[in-house]
Amino acid sequence: MQCLRLLRLIGLLIGLAGCGDQTPATSVSQIVQPSAATATRTVGPSETPIPPTATLPRFSTIVIPGGTESTTLPATDISPIATAPPAPTSAPKPTDAGVSQLKFVLIDYFGGIGSERGIFYCDPDVFPVGIGREAEQKALDLFPTIQADADQFQAIARRLGLAQSGPFSDEQKLAIYREHKHLARVALEPADGSYRFYLLIFQFNGATNVTVAGTISASGTITILKQEAGGIFECPICLAEDTRIATPAGPIAVQSLRAGMLVWTQDASGARVAAPVLATSQVRVPATHRVVHLRLSDGRELFASPNHPTADGRTLGALQAGDRIDGGTVISAALIRYTAIATYDLLPAGDTGFYWADRVLLGSTLR
Repeated sequence: MQCLRLLRLIGLLIGLAGCGDQTPATSVSQIVQPSAATATRTVGPSETPIPPTATLPRFSTIVIPGGTESTTLPATDISPIATAPPAPTSAPKPTDAGVSQLKFVLIDYFGGIGSERGIFYCDPDVFPVGIGREAEQKALDLFPTIQADADQFQAIARRLGLAQSGPFSDEQKLAIYREHKHLARVALEPADGSYRFYLLIFQFNGATNVTVAGTISASGTITILKQEAGGIFECPICLAEDTRIATPAGPIAVQSLRAGMLVWTQDASGARVAAPVLATSQVRVPATHRVVHLRLSDGRELFASPNHPTADGRTLGALQAGDRIDGGTVISAALIRYTAIATYDLLPAGDTGFYWADRVLLGSTLR
């Protein structure tokens, strides 16, 4: 009997050994453990494979918007769930944003703001007449007024990362003033729960120098309604040197005029009258500055900056062949390089500020 029991035990051991030959044992070193560096998981035959995930950081950092501190949390050793990337949006979408914040949304969407990129903008403290260090005092003087506009000041402080309660250094007040000027350039008109805008943009949708009309909702959704060629974008820096200004004493070069001298102007009734010069300007220009060479059908010619105003509210840069101006027809309005070092303008006394430059009636940039 004991021999029989011994034989059965031996047979059992042999059977177990056979099973081990059919299914190899798995060593501990062959098991892929999820780690903080890479997380993986075995996929069964009936499961959909999970795409490879990016390297997981050992620590995840959460930055609190508007704050100066961050909270660091330890990463967990759990395989992340693969999620689809967020759908692209046309612009950041603030929730129930104020008008000033919506203006910043437009500025960012169109690539900034300035005289060479993004939304076309000429700094009023530089063009048409730079006021130099007076701009700094102007910024300090206007600061209480800017701060009193709660919507604007809150948006500017958030953008600059400043506490709204202050105190503010003179340098910070200057930065706030610059943003204030940017906001003033972006005009929004209420329209059925949204706001309409009409902007000059240097580059948009592959086109250069375009005018863009559209709307922006209270949540920041931008809708482009119209886009078209916008002509020439240059800051208004006045008349070319040696432009002849009509005066009772005969034509005088614009750079030779001084305050108090008499020039011909047009009053509100359209009559030609003599009036003293109230102000003149001389602005140095960069070597890259260009002017419009305007030629009319009656032989008149004029050289002036593209954004110089005409008497009827247009700009010289917007004129095209066939357009009518001051009784003549435009033959050409070509943009050419300007070789002098400065441009000039004047402001006559009277209702309009108009004057004749090389026999063409123009408005003044100093008005």
